Amino acid sequence: MAPVLPKGADRPRGIDRPAFIERPGRCLPRRALDAGVPAGGEPTPAHGPWGRGRIAAVLLALLGTAAVVRAADDSAPAANGGAPWTIHAQSTWIDQGHPSFNSPYEGPNSFTGESQSERTFSFSLFLGYRILASTELYVDPEAFQGHGLSSTLGMAGFPNGEGVKAAYPNLHYNTSRLFIRQTFGLGGEKEKVEDGPNQVAGNMDVDRITLSVGKFAAGDFFDDNTYSHDTRSQFMNWALWESAAWDYPADVVGYTAGFVAEWQTKDWTLHYGIFMEATVPNGARLDYHLADAHGQIVQYDRRYSVGELTGALRPFVFWNQARMGNYQDAVENPDITYALSESRAYRSKVGFGVSWDQQLTQDVGVFTRLSWDDGKTESFAFTEVDRSLAAGLSMGGSSWGRKDDVLGVAGIVNAIVPSHQAYLEAGYQLSADKRNWIQPDVSFLRNERAQSTVDSDYFVGAPDLDIEVVSPSERATDLNRKVELLLKAGSLAVWVLYPDQQEVRVFLPSGESFRKGIGDTLSMPELLPGWEVPVARLFED
Repeated sequence: MAPVLPKGADRPRGIDRPAFIERPGRCLPRRALDAGVPAGGEPTPAHGPWGRGRIAAVLLALLGTAAVVRAADDSAPAANGGAPWTIHAQSTWIDQGHPSFNSPYEGPNSFTGESQSERTFSFSLFLGYRILASTELYVDPEAFQGHGLSSTLGMAGFPNGEGVKAAYPNLHYNTSRLFIRQTFGLGGEKEKVEDGPNQVAGNMDVDRITLSVGKFAAGDFFDDNTYSHDTRSQFMNWALWESAAWDYPADVVGYTAGFVAEWQTKDWTLHYGIFMEATVPNGARLDYHLADAHGQIVQYDRRYSVGELTGALRPFVFWNQARMGNYQDAVENPDITYALSESRAYRSKVGFGVSWDQQLTQDVGVFTRLSWDDGKTESFAFTEVDRSLAAGLSMGGSSWGRKDDVLGVAGIVNAIVPSHQAYLEAGYQLSADKRNWIQPDVSFLRNERAQSTVDSDYFVGAPDLDIEVVSPSERATDLNRKVELLLKAGSLAVWVLYPDQQEVRVFLPSGESFRKGIGDTLSMPELLPGWEVPVARLFED
């Protein structure tokens, strides 16, 4: 007998279900999947005790502190052409929602079809101080709360950039950046560097080498774009503010530790960075096996102008090495339930990208991003994308008298490679119509029928036995349709497990259905003579 198990089932979400049954995960954004989830339990309520009033109070207190510090330092002596310190603050609140839509094959890792509304909140302080003439120290305390729609699951190009890190039910503190920057001037022409977040004002050589070491985000230095790189004030979609196929090194909240060297001239900048990787995908801890686990990137920025209109082209190549699973190895594993995690070993992922932006007028600009990775290894820190093309247009608000407004429109095409797709797929195409395709939670297929799947990533037809585990987000209409499709396609039985009630409902092709409780036993004599299982065993912890 050959069981055919679901693909992509390595990431249980703490849902109360039988220990041996896992749900498939499909197109999972690989960020903050486990943040805020207590070990072995359900995620706590999305907004916890921190309502809008308490958040507002905290925000006002932090802003008041910032104002006091700045006022106290107004008389600080200038250094290197500017004040020796910088302090900025930013707060972002994003509300998103959608009406209900049909989602017949929805699982707990899907973007839910139920009507929903979610919000994320973040507050950041950007603190910097010039220790010596060419040495600066930066510290960024940050607090964030909430998560994106569907717990930031179900879309690779997710619509909320703040949802990358804001995956905590209660207000969460993080020291997001703590690093030192050392600048070596190369002489010649000078330029004035304006005060800004993580930038102390001063006069610097145009030609200079800058070294940064400490904790920060890889995107602070790489894959920049004038019109789409800030999730708080520009486009929010993951595939717009970053090159989606660059699986940049990061922990679960988007930060890492590393070293960056930059050689800047008037017309070009050459960047090199090496960063720590997490111990596991979306992991909270960084891997200290530095020889085996790190990400490297090289980028060349070419700045130019057409008349008075500026533009820039930024190609880059990257090479990541971490303890990653291999999609092809996982697909070839007879028991795919944990196949991806079991295939993990220190291996590499390579790729490239390019970011381009161009002014059309002083208030209008266009941009595009193109990125590619080899797609052989699991998406480790960012999202489930191996190929991405994005383009857009951005317009400032000067023409309607609000210079700080920005109006933008953009489009994205994302893709994954065949082995990646095969891993995320389930195993059953119920008929010649490819739209009749399902992802069972657990299925059983007799050995003589399973032979046809040897050279294929899916089986045409229905499983002999299908087992579904009802999740809190699952709609009865969607579940009933799935049961109907399975029985019409030839399944001998469908078992639906209800964890909250600790009971099983059995559906048969004849139209008969019946329930089994915690003291009953399940069997399938026509399929598995002599085999039976107590219902209680299905719901053991």
